[in-house]
Amino acid sequence: MMNDILPDSAITLRAGAKINIGLWVGPRTASGYHPIDTILHSVALADEVVIVPHHRFRVVVPDHPELETESNLIQRVYAWLLSQNFAVPPVEVTLRKQIPVGAGLGGGSSDGAALLRWAQSLGLHWGTMPAELGMDTPFFLQGGAARATGFGNQYESLTAWPKLGVLLMNPGFAVSTKMVYQAYDIMDNQEECSVDRIVSTWCRQIIPDPICNVLEPAAWRVSPPLKDFRDAVSRWLSPFSCIMSGSGGTYYCLGMDPDQIAWYREKLIINQVPWVAATQLSEAIAQHPLNS
Repeated sequence: MMNDILPDSAITLRAGAKINIGLWVGPRTASGYHPIDTILHSVALADEVVIVPHHRFRVVVPDHPELETESNLIQRVYAWLLSQNFAVPPVEVTLRKQIPVGAGLGGGSSDGAALLRWAQSLGLHWGTMPAELGMDTPFFLQGGAARATGFGNQYESLTAWPKLGVLLMNPGFAVSTKMVYQAYDIMDNQEECSVDRIVSTWCRQIIPDPICNVLEPAAWRVSPPLKDFRDAVSRWLSPFSCIMSGSGGTYYCLGMDPDQIAWYREKLIINQVPWVAATQLSEAIAQHPLNS
């Protein structure tokens, strides 16, 4: 039987998404991972993670029960904490998804990081986390803006640009990160991408143009309808640029004022784009209390 739970015993955490502002990827190394260079920036769009006492650990995803598996990063993070001999209490975690799955927005890693932030609030501390918990997960412990290099696990903090408007668009189907990287490995037309230029421009609070993502052709190869989607939304959003985040398939636009974002959002909805969100860039999580 479930323990009695007082209403004020629940902890509610926001697990925010991210976008990649530029993305360079190098060849796969002997470790099996690819070196990358990118800017990660938090956005206000977020999943909700509710943690309550329970007689055993469990994860509930009401709108996506297919995510209630051992591969869910919340499950993997909890198992990792136990493997490190941390005294984490049994809890029920309810995950309410707002971030699309397999979308290049880091939703899974952010959900796992939310559980780690809860563990930190219990006074638990650790060193390096294994790559199996997601390369983006350490970023989501802080949020804001950072340049990620190495295998995505080395971070240089950048000044965030909070409240800059972002229009997000998703084709309504997931794109496999693993398959995109596999396709990238066998393609010989890999484009150049100077993240140094993008960082220099961004740090002057100027929106870079262009913003490159070398995984985009590989994502189109894995999922040809994604290119059709990009071509369509690019026409509808002209003259604004449309950039792919991560390994896809979410695209975003920066630089619109609030009225433009509202107008273009309605235009995309009328044109039956499966998922559209008007949001904004956000600051570091440290700016917000835990229970928020």
